[in-house]
Amino acid sequence: MISAEWSRFQTYNETGSVGEYPFVLCDSSENVIVCGGTYNPGPLIGLVVTKYNASGVFQWESKFDTNAQDIVKSGVVDAAGDVYVVVNTKDVFTNASRFVLFKYDGSTGALLWEYRYQPGLPGVSNTASKLLLLPNQQVILVGNTKNPNTQISRPLTVCLTPAGDIV
Repeated sequence: MISAEWSRFQTYNETGSVGEYPFVLCDSSENVIVCGGTYNPGPLIGLVVTKYNASGVFQWESKFDTNAQDIVKSGVVDAAGDVYVVVNTKDVFTNASRFVLFKYDGSTGALLWEYRYQPGLPGVSNTASKLLLLPNQQVILVGNTKNPNTQISRPLTVCLTPAGDIV
């Protein structure tokens, strides 16, 4: 029989909240970072990132909410233990989509920076699907962009430095 070393159940103060679309990351010290969504009554979903140490002791939690459907898509942890998480946001009234990439301090959970891709044309939908971390600690974000007028989708790749600057 296999026994778990530890387990945690996340609870939120918001009424009616439940976890949505979770995934987990692990850093080089075997700390566990849980990324998921919090559901609020109605069509809105926000991001929550929670860190536990290797023994399961809560370290920090960070939340993000755009007053839209914020769906967490991917994440990576860099060599310093900082956490990158990308979220697709969809306005429930206009259906406009975009993505936001966050970098959190791995020790404190403080937001270090955020990157929002700004398309050239109004109404264009931009969605992220995957984050990758290069050996030089640059972050690669892969997704797509779709023009609602032409219905043409194109791959989108963004490379950012650890400081959040576009390469």
